[in-house]
Parts: sequence; C-alpha cells; structure tokens
Amino acid sequence: MCICASGSIMSTNMRYVRPTRASNLRALANNSRVSLTSDPFDCSLYANIMQAASNELTARSQSPSGFSLSRSVYTAHTVYSMPTEGRFSASYFVSLHEQPTKAERSVSKSRTNSSAAKSRALPKAQVRSVGTQSLQTESIVESKLVTNDDTKSASSRLAHNLPNECVQDLKARCQAAVDSGFMMLYDHLEPIQLAKDEFEACHRKEQLKVKLKELLSRNMERIVESIDEVCGTAGAGEQKASPNSHLYSDIGRLRRLKQHMEGRFLQLNKNHIEQMNRLRADLEGKLLAGERHWQQTLGELQERLRHSETHSEETSCQLAMQNAALTAKDSAIESAKANMDKLSSRNMELKQLVKESDAALLSIRQELERNREHIACLEGQLNELKQRPAAVDILPVVQEKDQIISELKLKIEELLLLKDVHHDQEQTNLKLCAKNDELDAKISELQAKLNSTKAQPNDKDQKDEQLHLDQEFLRQELFCFQALVIKLREQASRYSEVVTTCTHEITELKKTIDQRYLESVGKDTQIKLLSNQLRAKEEQVGQLFEKLNCQQEKLMRLEECVKLSAGNTERHHQ
Repeated sequence: MCICASGSIMSTNMRYVRPTRASNLRALANNSRVSLTSDPFDCSLYANIMQAASNELTARSQSPSGFSLSRSVYTAHTVYSMPTEGRFSASYFVSLHEQPTKAERSVSKSRTNSSAAKSRALPKAQVRSVGTQSLQTESIVESKLVTNDDTKSASSRLAHNLPNECVQDLKARCQAAVDSGFMMLYDHLEPIQLAKDEFEACHRKEQLKVKLKELLSRNMERIVESIDEVCGTAGAGEQKASPNSHLYSDIGRLRRLKQHMEGRFLQLNKNHIEQMNRLRADLEGKLLAGERHWQQTLGELQERLRHSETHSEETSCQLAMQNAALTAKDSAIESAKANMDKLSSRNMELKQLVKESDAALLSIRQELERNREHIACLEGQLNELKQRPAAVDILPVVQEKDQIISELKLKIEELLLLKDVHHDQEQTNLKLCAKNDELDAKISELQAKLNSTKAQPNDKDQKDEQLHLDQEFLRQELFCFQALVIKLREQASRYSEVVTTCTHEITELKKTIDQRYLESVGKDTQIKLLSNQLRAKEEQVGQLFEKLNCQQEKLMRLEECVKLSAGNTERHHQ
C-alpha cells in the first residue's frame, strides 16, 4: 500500500525483495525526511499515519528484529524497503485473505469519485474537510493489510485537528530516533567488518541488534508518551465509550508476550545452531586430524614395508651370491676329492710297490750275503789252490770259478742299482706322504668350512622365513587397518549425513514452528510437540556424537595396536 502526500491513497502490488536492516533504517529515514517536507494541509492524515507507525514500532520493538515496519508506513516519495524475513518478523506473514478485495477497492474508488463530485459544488474549506474525511475512511479500509486490532482502534480514536507544532515536534523526534540509530549503526560497522571470523561477526551483530533495539524502544517510548500527552484528552473519553478496550489491551499484552517468546526462541535456536556448528567444526577437525594421523602411520608402515622388502631383496641377492660361491667351493671340493681319491689309490699302489720292493730288497740282501759268503769261500779256495803247485787239471776249475765270480759281480751291480732305485722310491714315498698329509689337512679344513657354510644358509633361511612371515603379518595388519579406516570413514560420512538430515529436519521444524506461530497464538500444544521433536532430534544428535566419540576411542586403540606392531617389526629387524 502506498500513501501519497497530495492527499490520495493508491494500492500497489509489492514485489518481495530481500531486505536488510540498513535498508529498513534508510527507508524510515527517507520517510521521515519526506514527511517533514510535505504540505501542512496533511496534518491530520500524517497524525493518523504516525500514530499507526508508533503503535507498529512499539509492537516491533519487542520482537527480535525490531526494524520491520508495516506496509502502511511507506509513502510514495520514499524508497521501498520490504520487511525482514519471516522468521524474524511476524507482521510480514499476514494471510492473503486479509488483503482488500476487488469489491472493497471498487467501493473505496466509488467513494473517492463521489467525494470528488461533491467537492465541485462546495467551497475550498469544505472540500478540504471532505477530502480529509474520505482519506481517513479509505486509510481505515486499506489498513486491513495490517492485522493489528490496536492500530485499527487507534485510527478511529485519533484527534482530527492537531496543531502544526505538535506534528513538527513528532517529526523531529522520529528523525532524531532514526539519526541516533544510524549513528550507532555506523559506529558498530567497523568492528563487525574487522571481525576475525564469522562467529565473532555474528556475536557483534547480535550486540548491535540488542543495542539498536534498546535505543529504538527508548525513543519510541518517549514518542509514544508525547503522543499520549497530546492525544490524552480525546482518547480518554473514547476509551470509556469503547467496551472492548480491555480486550485490546489483553491482545496487545499477549502479542508482546508472543513476540518476546519468539525472540527468546530465536535466541535459543541461534545458540543451538552456533553450538551445533562449533561441535561440527570440532568433530570435523578431529576427524581430519585422525585421518591425517592414520595417513601418516600408514605411510610410515608402508615405508617400513618397502624398507623391509628392499632389505629382503638385498639379503636374497647376498644369499644367491653366497650360494653361487658355495656351489663353486663345492665343485672345487668335489674335484679335490676326486684328485684325493686318485692320489690315495696311487699311494696304495706305491705302498704295495714299496712293500714288494722291500721284500725283493730283503731277498736280494740275503742272496747278496750268501753270494759274499760264497765269494769269500771261493776266494779262500782260490788262494789255497794258488798256494798248491800248478797243475794242468786246475785251469778249467779256475775258469769256471772266474766265470761264476763275474756273474756274481754283475748280480751285485744289479742289486746296487735296485738299491738306488729303492732309495729313490722311498724318497718319493716320503714326499707323497707329506703331500697326502697336507691334502688331508686341506680336506678337513674344507669339510669344516663346508659344514659351517651349510649351517649359515640354514640360519639365513630361517631368518628370511621369519622376515617373510613378519612381512606377511604386517601386510595383513595393514590391509585390516586400511579396511577399518575405510569403514570408519564410511561411518563418519553416514553420521555426517545423519547430522545434516537432522539439521535439515530441525530447520524444517523451525519453519513449521514459525508458520504455526504466525497462524495462531493459542497453539501451544503443537509448539510443545515440535519442541519435543526438537529435543528428540537433539538427543539423536547427542547419540551420534557419542557414537563418534566411541569411534574415536576405537581409532585410538587401533593407533596403539599399530604402534605395538611397529615396535615388534623394529625388534624383528634388529
């Protein structure tokens, strides 16, 4: 609805634009400035408007927003500023059936046309009085957009002839109230802009809101007192005549109580939302820290696993090299054994030859002794024969003996040669025995080394098997931990989804509560049910938080298990 300063009232279709508190304050200031520059002829109309505005502002000062105005306050010379959102102001959500219908608008237009026709035949003073009366009646008809019975009753009780000084004083007071609110707003804008985070900015905004509400309530109380002083005499007589004045006062008191309860509910709701946001931020930070810690521990375990794998690969390479060296040594030992067998067989043959040569030597020595004795005997016989006188028959005997002696000398020479050969064979046998002893010592050393090397691979194989078992165990633990972390993440995501759904349901319930509040004041039972549902949702959220705490405890226990397993792996590596 739009009221023109020229004395006519027009109804316009208001399009909703998202309001702000500063825009509301600017609109109020512009309204007051335009009103100060208007024609003095509209004093009675302005008194009606300002009385309705004062009643509206006193009613809105008790609400949490404190800045929403009725649609009847804005004038055609001002910048339109829509009311605040539905959950902060109850005046905006007026039911659509309370707006003036087409029939009522046609009636009002016909009245204005009839009054204009009559005014042609009347003098100027009567035309002005008739115009003001028609404007007042049309303002009362069009004021159905405001569902405030106090305003409706007050519009009929206002004085029609107020002095210009009172109106100018009222305008000055309204301008001073608006200017003081703007000054406080400008003073508090810089701390809000310099806030560290959103919570601090919201807190400072709430402080500014409370201060502005208190300032506006004080100024409006003063303005209302001055208006009551001016309109006290006329209103007193009419209040006595009105039979429903106590009902209007009860309705106003109940409306103020309702607005107070709405403000308290919104404050509690805001505190609850802030607490939920803080808890959500804390839980998200804890979950991120736990996930970061788990990622770090998993990285450390994977690094240890890679280190153990590289160590096992190095040990396997070393074992392969040692196995190759051992196989080479085994082949050398086998060849040495074959040579040793050959030498031992050759040694046995040589020993057999030595034995045979020893037996032949003994037999030769015995024969040599016998031959020496026979030679000595023959020499003795020869000497005896030489001493005897020569005879013809001795010559053949001597020749035979000389032949026998020459044969024996030849045998002696052969025996001496055999003796030298036997001596040489003994020397070679001694050398072979020494070599055999050295070979036996080498064989014993190689056998000991072979046994030690065979024992070492067994120990290394056992260590490798133990390392492989530890690695497999660590891999299994890592897989288990990764699966557990994935499950915990899924649970955390599910819990976060449940929390979001709960918050969405809470917001939906709050919206329904606001609608219920706006629909009727006496539906306390539904509000209690909704509050019980809110408490149940809060209990569900608390249970979810408890579950999250249990999951965090499980994560802590898993971290301890991972640390213990890491210590065990380090001890195994050592």
